[in-house]
Amino acid sequence: MKSMKWLLLVATSVVAMSVPVQANEAVDRSYYELLIDRYNNGTTQNDRDVNHDDEFAYQGGDVIGVSDRVQHVADMNFTTVLVGNVFDAERYDGKGIRSYERVNEHFGTEEELRDMVEAFHKQSIEVVIDVPLIWKGQSLDEEQQRQMIDKVATFIESNDIDGVRFVETDAYDVRTLEERAAQLEQESKRFVIIADERVTERAIVNEERTELLQQTFAAFNEPTDAFVNWSLDESIPIALDTLEGERMTKKMVDLRMFPPTRWHLAATALFTLPGTPVMTYGSEIALNNDLWQHPIMNFKTEMELKERIGQLNDLRNRSKTLRTGEVEWLHTEGDYLVWMRSSDDERWIVALNNSDETRSIQLTADQIGDGKKMRGLLQDDLIRQNEDGTYYIVLTREMSDVYYVEEDQGYNVGYIVATASVVVGFTIFLVAVLRRSNRQSV
Repeated sequence: MKSMKWLLLVATSVVAMSVPVQANEAVDRSYYELLIDRYNNGTTQNDRDVNHDDEFAYQGGDVIGVSDRVQHVADMNFTTVLVGNVFDAERYDGKGIRSYERVNEHFGTEEELRDMVEAFHKQSIEVVIDVPLIWKGQSLDEEQQRQMIDKVATFIESNDIDGVRFVETDAYDVRTLEERAAQLEQESKRFVIIADERVTERAIVNEERTELLQQTFAAFNEPTDAFVNWSLDESIPIALDTLEGERMTKKMVDLRMFPPTRWHLAATALFTLPGTPVMTYGSEIALNNDLWQHPIMNFKTEMELKERIGQLNDLRNRSKTLRTGEVEWLHTEGDYLVWMRSSDDERWIVALNNSDETRSIQLTADQIGDGKKMRGLLQDDLIRQNEDGTYYIVLTREMSDVYYVEEDQGYNVGYIVATASVVVGFTIFLVAVLRRSNRQSV
């Protein structure tokens, strides 16, 4: 019932939006990041060197297992999946690469990799693989770089992979990274991103933003005033978690917070703030990495956040305004954050109550316009203009909502009359049945 209500709401309120079939610009993408070995074990045929008691050993995840979970990623409406390094390497996380031509035997065969890519493509999801630039602990010289480009270009073309991400880039200067990326793009006609803070336009991690998001949303009553300085560059990625750091869930648990509630709030920020959202596997189950750096994904546990992630990502996919619209901060004081995303076609209001008490804000007609209504797409809220021309947004503790601003056509009298007629008719029917039943019993 909840899903049906959501679909009806979107269908009636956001009909003018267009859904991108497949992302073709950086700002149109939303990334789901996973590690093949820690995601899903689809077959035991390639379970070599598996040791479930050793954090640093292989755990059995493979490309068949990822293929089996493509629908899981599609349900959350991600446009692009980052699957990590698939090449032959010494470690499960792709470090210590040994070949730019062979698939890691622990993950499966090249044919199985192609099947996985095809499965994602059927759902209009792009596939990006990692390309480490450190060979067995050593950086590549000029000739090795050239050979690497040739081999990677051949590999991604033959397996129909959409893009690559350069990782382990610390030994290289920005100019070299950009040159190699340009060469690979030219040879393969695929896009290249670089996991490096120094290359903002191509980066897939932004530690400053991640730190701010974690600091703000790991616990309630944290101030939100720092968001007024949030960069409006849509190409900069936003991530609540990364594969390298401490998971936000661990921070929540350490602070004695309730992770699902905190994650719902944080996810709203992730998909509506300026930037490109990146979500690490396991966030949908509030995964905690208190024991292992890269825990195994548990598909049997309750998916606390999967539906909310899917809703928010769907809104972002449908609305160009939520991806690229202008930003106006309406309230950044204390622990209550409200902002507007707007364009010539649409206006959205996002409100996050980061406190442990009910919060409210009064918006004016100068901000929203006269004769409008604000439809909350997360909490089924509907806000109309008051007699004094203002609009009030009231949120209970640790709640958020995304409001679509539209013309207020007043109450639908025809709908009300039709509904009332159905109720009256059903009541008359029940009375008639009861009377007949009483006569028969006499």
